[in-house]
Amino acid sequence: ADRNYTQNINYYRVVQIDYDGKKSYSDLISIDNRVKSTITVEAMVNLSGEKVDENYSGIVIKVLSNGKTMKYLQ
Repeated sequence: ADRNYTQNINYYRVVQIDYDGKKSYSDLISIDNRVKSTITVEAMVNLSGEKVDENYSGIVIKVLSNGKTMKYLQ
């Protein structure tokens, strides 16, 4: 884990060194750390699609601002 990354585009490559000293490299990947995104909950609904709040008991679907959903038993 890179705990000292910068708020830029960071590039990484993994190197594997075998017992015989032979090296092989992974493809180069980039991670864009310039933008911090904040994901928020857009809505909380039950399985029927009705809006619910924190007091609802049952299966809840959280609709997130990034378009994904989370389902859990509340």
